[in-house]
Amino acid sequence: MLSVASALFSRLAPAEGISRRESLALSLVALIHVAALIIMVATEVDLVAKLAFLLAWAFLNFVCLAIVRRPTVSGLVSLSFVVGLILLSQFKHEKLWMTVDFVDLMIIDRDTSAFLLAVIPGLRTQLALAGFIIATLLAIAWRLDPLRIRLRVSALGAT
Repeated sequence: MLSVASALFSRLAPAEGISRRESLALSLVALIHVAALIIMVATEVDLVAKLAFLLAWAFLNFVCLAIVRRPTVSGLVSLSFVVGLILLSQFKHEKLWMTVDFVDLMIIDRDTSAFLLAVIPGLRTQLALAGFIIATLLAIAWRLDPLRIRLRVSALGAT
């Protein structure tokens, strides 16, 4: 039994130490997940909503990991999607006293977007700036992220 445990631990332990670049990437991934937890605490009130947030966050991360295979990029895409959804819901709640539901996400079309951009003139600049910042962060994260996740692991996590 001891030889089985030692063989398992020798496979799991890295042969060499973690490099400075890998530790920076791991801390950035941890920072992204902590930011998501802070958003969850700030926006969700009951236990069921928090559990739904965590499950949706995990599913979204694993699907993004299956596509890009880089945990930092996956975390940034997931975080930007969640923040965008929360901001859209808060915007609708301010204007109509209703929140965004699943049907609303399906019917955001070209006419709705054109109407919003016509009614709120500063929205186009804010969206362009947010898109530029997100694209820049994703490019930097893609270039600097040394970590890769196997497709099998991310697909198993998504299921």
